[in-house]
Amino acid sequence: MFGDGSQRLNPIDGADLAEAIADATDADRGWAEIGGPDVMTQNEIALAAFAALGTEPRITHLPDILRRAARAVLPILPRRMSGPARFFLTALGMDMVAPRFGTRRLSDHFARLADAADHPKGHRP
Repeated sequence: MFGDGSQRLNPIDGADLAEAIADATDADRGWAEIGGPDVMTQNEIALAAFAALGTEPRITHLPDILRRAARAVLPILPRRMSGPARFFLTALGMDMVAPRFGTRRLSDHFARLADAADHPKGHRP
């Protein structure tokens, strides 16, 4: 990951997001800041993924200057590629914490994905 991994965010599950959007629409709000129930650093998110897999964490921190340099050269690419890449590279360098909403946690999502990988459909013990 870029930098020291201390940037904070609160990822939200798609179902929780849909509920929050429906609530905002019903309330006739044109804008809503919505985040998931848990505020986590990028490092904590990576550690949660490794924990779900039951493996020893191996996180590589790249100098943040590489993220900024990549963002600087993106304008030479076609917009359909550079736009999303610029968004993600920008977001990775800042805190993105919104008001908490929902009940579905990222660590539970990781656990479900790890379980599905261990027990593919039709191959459960």
